[in-house]
Amino acid sequence: MKIRFIVKYISTAIIVMYCTAIIGQITVTNSTFPEAGDILFTILDTESNISIGDAGEDVIWDYRSLTGPFVRETRFFEASEGMSSEDFPDADLVSLSANEEEIYYKSFSNKIIEIGRAGEFVPGFDIPVVYEENPTFRRAPISFGDVDDDESIASIDIGADIIPAELLEGVPFEFDSVRISLINNSESEVEAWGTVRLPDGDYDVIRDKISNTADTKLFAKLPIIGWFDVTSLIGDIDELGDAIGVVETITYNYYSEEDKEIIVSIITDDQDMITSVEYKGDAILSDTKVVTPDYSMITAYPNPSFGSVSVQMVNYPLGEYRIKVYNVVGKELWTESYQLRSNRVFKADLMHLRKGTYLYSIFDKNGKKLVTKRIAIISI
Repeated sequence: MKIRFIVKYISTAIIVMYCTAIIGQITVTNSTFPEAGDILFTILDTESNISIGDAGEDVIWDYRSLTGPFVRETRFFEASEGMSSEDFPDADLVSLSANEEEIYYKSFSNKIIEIGRAGEFVPGFDIPVVYEENPTFRRAPISFGDVDDDESIASIDIGADIIPAELLEGVPFEFDSVRISLINNSESEVEAWGTVRLPDGDYDVIRDKISNTADTKLFAKLPIIGWFDVTSLIGDIDELGDAIGVVETITYNYYSEEDKEIIVSIITDDQDMITSVEYKGDAILSDTKVVTPDYSMITAYPNPSFGSVSVQMVNYPLGEYRIKVYNVVGKELWTESYQLRSNRVFKADLMHLRKGTYLYSIFDKNGKKLVTKRIAIISI
């Protein structure tokens, strides 16, 4: 009798624990897909003082320390309302964000795919890109344990006359056109579920880990031979930033079952360093600056700082910039050059400066001063 009771008790406990785990999990459906008329707001941050945190079940991720200074406003319209809609006849949806890049989509009941992009998809070249193999923008339903893989392929043919001379100065033969080939492969796994804590509240989420490899190559069209890979021969050009070559990243997307915004999206590089964070934050929008297509700004944060400073350059082109730091009477104390990459942020280490108030200026590669502002350094 006692044995039966113990077995029954253990069985009941297992069932209760199983049911509790199931209840805690969520399933993200197509009700979270963006539609024409939606306006989504997310806050941009690049600080790496948060931890990615563990995978698994019933996890709590505490990201309340995020303090992004900018809000990204993304508007969705019927595809026909896009400026470049004629280049994407299969699309039924288009989004527009602050950099004026239009992304065209086609919606299905279980996924949204990208048809193509108009704008500087490849930095320095404002040419429409139509995918040959379409990447998945959103998919549903998704729940804990799901896996998926994705591939996208696109190519852009450009006349040699509009290619910057310094880009192909290392190619020892004549050509009349250039092809930029973009191949992207990703593998995703919904590896965790739990609660993410943000400055404006807590969200029940699942976390999708996406391992991504982007391979961008350059081909020159040669007489008789045809297209020839010249990626290894090209010169260095600042405006292209990290657009050419192989780039490996991991993205962690946190989805809720109610919100159309991705609750948190964290991107890490091939060294597992966080390069950008984008997160939902409706309740604190009044404390941030909305980024619009005609808006540009440079800011250093945190300010005051202990010395590790992120310089965010909104709507500025990729390339080389120089920062100079002065004391309050204008004496130059320190200078350094940085490459502005695709996340539009570089980090400056000012920990060698004493406690006090300083001026900093940002210059472009031609030596033009873009801004001068104050920054305060405080003691640890």
